[in-house]
Amino acid sequence: MCTHCSASGYFARIALRCGIALLFCCMLPYATALHAETLTESPVAAQMRLLETDLQRLHQKQQNIFQQFQMIQELRRYELMREGEITPSMPPAMVMGGPLPSYEEMAGKREERHKRLERYTADLDQLYAQYQELENEKKYLMQQIDALSRSLMEQLTK
Repeated sequence: MCTHCSASGYFARIALRCGIALLFCCMLPYATALHAETLTESPVAAQMRLLETDLQRLHQKQQNIFQQFQMIQELRRYELMREGEITPSMPPAMVMGGPLPSYEEMAGKREERHKRLERYTADLDQLYAQYQELENEKKYLMQQIDALSRSLMEQLTK
């Protein structure tokens, strides 16, 4: 092992330690300021922050429900679009040149399709109700945030 390599390794380790120490020293004032800010945060501001976090959570839930609603709505539209087909979900070869499906098969396919449509409709109704419920919760939280905001402004103007 040459002395040049060990010396540069030694200096690299010192530089790394100094860099970490320098980073720590630079970040310390910000960390203490942030800590002091959270300690001096008024109860009203802390409550507002919690309410805003809850509002964001509800908004995210609402977006997820809306996406589910859109997917089921598209499935339902597809089923409704196929309503005019003579033989739903039968391969074209069976209809064109092959034997026609029996009445029982056709009735069974129609019944399955009808049940699917009913399930999609029920799911859409349920998702819509959930979406509206979350919307009501959001309105309530926004009213609370507004009231706390007015209270905070009154405290600051006194």
